[in-house]
Amino acid sequence: MIHIDEYLDHGPRFRLDAGEASYAFMIFDRRFPVHLYWGGRLSRMPDPGAILRPCPRDYAVLRQGSSDFSPWPESGAGYTPSTMPMELGVWGWGDDRPGSVHIRYADGTPGTELVYEGWEIPGSPLQPEGMPLIHEQAAECETLRITLKDPARSLRLHMHYTVHERMNAVIRWIRFENSGDDPVILNNPPAFSLDLQGTGKSLVRLQGGWASERHVDARALPPGISRQESRAGAVGHGQTPFIALGDPGAHEFSGTVRAFSLAYSGNFYAQTAADEHMNCRVSMGVNQYRGNLATGETFDTPAAVLVYSNRGFSGMSGNFHHLIRDFIQSKELREWPRHVIINSWEAMYFDVTEKKILNLARKGKEVGAELLVLDDGWFSARRNDQTSLGDWDYNHRRFPRGLGALGDDIRGMGLKFGIWMEPEMVSPDSRLYREHPRWIISIPERTPSLARHQLILDLSRDEVVDYLKQTMTKVLKEARPDYLKWDMNRNITEPGFPALSGERQGEGMHRYILGLYRLIRYIRQEFPHMIIEGCAGGGGRMDLSMTAYSPRFWTSDQTDAVERLPIQYGSSLIFPPETLGAHVSAVPNHQVGRITPLESRCITAAAFSFGCELNPAGLSAGERQILKAWSLRYRELRDMIRRGNFYRLRGPLEPGWQTSLPESPEFARSRSYAWMLASRDFQTLGVFFHRPVKTGLSRSIPLRLYLPDSCLQDSYREKFSGNVYEGATLRDSGIHCEEADGDYMSRFMLLTRE
Repeated sequence: MIHIDEYLDHGPRFRLDAGEASYAFMIFDRRFPVHLYWGGRLSRMPDPGAILRPCPRDYAVLRQGSSDFSPWPESGAGYTPSTMPMELGVWGWGDDRPGSVHIRYADGTPGTELVYEGWEIPGSPLQPEGMPLIHEQAAECETLRITLKDPARSLRLHMHYTVHERMNAVIRWIRFENSGDDPVILNNPPAFSLDLQGTGKSLVRLQGGWASERHVDARALPPGISRQESRAGAVGHGQTPFIALGDPGAHEFSGTVRAFSLAYSGNFYAQTAADEHMNCRVSMGVNQYRGNLATGETFDTPAAVLVYSNRGFSGMSGNFHHLIRDFIQSKELREWPRHVIINSWEAMYFDVTEKKILNLARKGKEVGAELLVLDDGWFSARRNDQTSLGDWDYNHRRFPRGLGALGDDIRGMGLKFGIWMEPEMVSPDSRLYREHPRWIISIPERTPSLARHQLILDLSRDEVVDYLKQTMTKVLKEARPDYLKWDMNRNITEPGFPALSGERQGEGMHRYILGLYRLIRYIRQEFPHMIIEGCAGGGGRMDLSMTAYSPRFWTSDQTDAVERLPIQYGSSLIFPPETLGAHVSAVPNHQVGRITPLESRCITAAAFSFGCELNPAGLSAGERQILKAWSLRYRELRDMIRRGNFYRLRGPLEPGWQTSLPESPEFARSRSYAWMLASRDFQTLGVFFHRPVKTGLSRSIPLRLYLPDSCLQDSYREKFSGNVYEGATLRDSGIHCEEADGDYMSRFMLLTRE
C-alpha cells in the first residue's frame, strides 16, 4: 500500500495506494514535501515533471502558476514557495497562503521553517492520542510518518498518512513535538493542508442551523478564502467539518470528486483558499485554539479523512459509508439491528411517570416498536428545563419502583429499554451545582449566561470526568438500559477554564473534547452491550469521530417530514442511512405546525433508522394500522439499509437544481427528492420519492434509478403494482412516480430482480 522511491536528485517520492485511488508526493530539494498526485489507482510512481518544470536559473514553478513577488530561497534549488503545490503549508518561510501551520516561539519569533528530516513506517498504525478513529482492521492498515524539523529550533512536526488496501481513503493528521528548552505557541493547528491544481471546480458544503442541519450548499469554487468554522465548543448545527471539490461536470454518478472531513467533535475550521490561477489550498484543523507546547510535550491534531471518487458524489458518499461501517465502527456497533424506536419526548415531554411510560410501551408495541426510550424528565425534581440537571437519581414519586423495575416490565413486553441523559450539563438549581459551583466553564468575576437554564461542566478537569464516570456508572447499573440517548443542549459561550493557567486558557475547548472522549470511551468499555445514541439538540455534534461511539444519531430536532428531506439528503453525503435517526411525528408538527399525511411521514423516515416521536394512543385505528405496517416494512428493509448501498436520485446535487426557471424540467425536479436503497448484489431495490409541493407547473418527470451495466438486461418487478421493468429502462428512461395530486406526496416502490 505504501511505496517509496528514495533514489532521486530532489529527494524521495511516496505513493500511497488506497482502494481505487493513489496519493503521491515527493520531497523537493530534499527539504520540502510537495504534492504530486491524487486520483485513480496508479501502477507506478508519478512523474514530477507533470507538476514541475524548469525555468530560468533552474527554478521550478507550477505549470499553471508563475513566479511572483515571493522570495526565492538561497539554496538555488529553484522554486517559489507561494506557488509550489505544497503537501503542507508552513507560514514564515515564504509561503504566505492561508491554511498553513502557524507557530510562534516563546521569544516572540513569528513563523517557522520546517524541512524534511526523514520517514518511517511504524510497526503498528498510529492514531491521534485520545481521539477515536480506526477501530476495525487497524492492524491491517499501514501508516507513513514524515518528520519535518525546524533547523534553528528544537521543534519537530510529524505528518501521518494511514491507508488500507480496501479503505478508499487516506487519513492524515499531525503531531507537534517540542524537544527544546522553551515553549512553542500553536495557533489553530491544521490536521493537514493540501494544494490542488485546476480550474472550474465546484464547492459543496453542508450548512444550516438548529432544526435545519446539513443542507447542501453547492456553488462554483470562489476565488479567495471560503471558510466554515465552529467556535462554541461543538461541531454545531450550522456547519459541518466537510468539503467536497468536484471537477467540472461532476454530479451524483459521474465525474471526479475529492472530499475532506475532519474526525473531530469540537471547534473546527474547514477552508478553501483559491489563488489567482484558481489553484486551491484545502485545510482543516482545530479552531479557537492557542496552546503552549512545553518542553517534552506533544500535541496531536484530530485526523482528517480524504476521499477520492471517479463516480461522482454518490461514489464519494459510498466511500465514506464504507469507512464508517468497516473501519471506524466496531463489529458490535455495526451489527446492531437498528430497532424500531418509540421515544417519549414529543409524546409527553417532561410529563413522564411509570404508568404513562408503560402505557406508551404497550401502545408502541402495538404499532411495531421494539425499543422504548424514556427521554427527559425521569430524574430528581425535573418537571421542566429549569432544574435538576446533574442530579441523576430517579424521581421516586414518579417511578416508585425505580428504573430497573420499569425496564424489566418493558422487556417483559418484548421491547428493549433506553433512557436519556445529558451528563455534560448542570442546572444552577441542583445539588451538584451547589456543592461544586467551580466545576462549570465560566470566566471568573462574570455572571455565566444560561441557555435552556443550564451551565456546562468543565470536562477539561480530570476530577469532573472522574465524577461523571462514577455517577453514570451508578445510574446505568441501577437502570440497566439497553440504550442511552446522550444529549447536549447548549453552546460554550464564556470559554473560561478556571483550573487552567493563563497561558493554557486557549487550550480549554480542545481539552474539553478530549475529556468528553475519555468519558464516552469509559462508558462504552463498562457497558459494551449498551448502545449510545449521539444527540446534541438534534444534530449539533455529528462527525466521523462520534460514529466510533454511536451507531445512531438523532439527526435533527426537526421532525416535520418536509423539513426533514434536505436534512436527510445532506446528512447522507457523509453518514450511512442506518446512522440517521428518523422518526414519524404527530401532526400538526411540533416544530413548524404543518399537517402531512401519515403515509408520507412514514416513507420519509423508512430509509433510515426508523422510529416514532408520538403517542400512538392519539392516532385513529386506521392510522395505527398504517404505522404498524410501516414498522414491519422497515424491519424487512433494515438489513438492506445497514448493509446495502444508498443512492441519492433527486436533490440539490442535480444539475440545474438551484438555478432552474419555472418553465424548465429542472424546476419540476427541484420540487422533489428521491433516494434509493440497493442490496449489494442489486437483487432488491427500494425507491423513495417525495414531492412536497404541487404547483400549476408541476409535471411528472421520470425518475431514473442507478443500476450498474451488469443489471441493464435484467427484469425487475415492482411489488405493489406488479409492473415489470427492464434494467436499461429504469436507468436510462426512468419511471413516473407522481401519480397523486396534492402537496406532501410520497411514494415507495420495491423492485426485485426476476
